[in-house]
Amino acid sequence: MPSYQWKLAIYITLILLLTQFAFSKNWISFSPGTTLFADAEWFPQPSLPIATKDLVPVTADMDQDQTFVYTSYQPYEQGLLVRVDAHQPVLAKSSGMVLFTGEKRKTGKTMTIAYDSGDTVTYGFLHEFEMLPYTRFDAQAILGQSSEDLFYIHHDNHLQTLDPESLMMWLTME
Repeated sequence: MPSYQWKLAIYITLILLLTQFAFSKNWISFSPGTTLFADAEWFPQPSLPIATKDLVPVTADMDQDQTFVYTSYQPYEQGLLVRVDAHQPVLAKSSGMVLFTGEKRKTGKTMTIAYDSGDTVTYGFLHEFEMLPYTRFDAQAILGQSSEDLFYIHHDNHLQTLDPESLMMWLTME
């Protein structure tokens, strides 16, 4: 290979590595406004930040009027580990699609959801799944059941992870 091809390959590799490093340090970001996603019709419209939405308690069954009940929570991996006392339904906050259902080493039975608002949520330590991967659902659909003692949740709001207080507010509100 001629020397200019080696130089070009090294130059492109360095640019890709620097871009990846800058993205991991949040120095740059890709958003719907950038030219990378500007013409993509499938890309969801950004939702309002969670703090500006009207918050209403989530109910598992309209007849029982129960919100998601937990006793405590603590940071775990990139999300939160929530202590619950009994199985509870995990309800969809809005319409979206199930991306993954399966067993993971650190979070047990796990389900990853992509909401139409652009949010991605991972629920772990589930007792059972109610939907298969690539299934579309509407708001308030039952996605699964939490285990009877632990529940894991990780929420990305347009590639930005929510802090623990906002995450628990999002979990317990509609």
